[in-house]
Amino acid sequence: MDPTRKLLKGFGVMVTDYEEKTDALLGRWPGATTEERAAIQSEGLELSADLAHWLREVSVHVLERQERVLSGLR
Repeated sequence: MDPTRKLLKGFGVMVTDYEEKTDALLGRWPGATTEERAAIQSEGLELSADLAHWLREVSVHVLERQERVLSGLR
């Protein structure tokens, strides 16, 4: 598998995993104690930071490709 397909496939899996996990966190929130809410917030923050990291990786990959194409067409 080429690097682009591998990166995008992995990112797609991460997004669906993020959705599932954060939906579960949101579902736990209303009945959670103060202590449990702190743990839920921490987990949500960690999941969001990881997803943001991989979104940056995908964006960088695409922008580098665009730059290579546009530079090559001068």
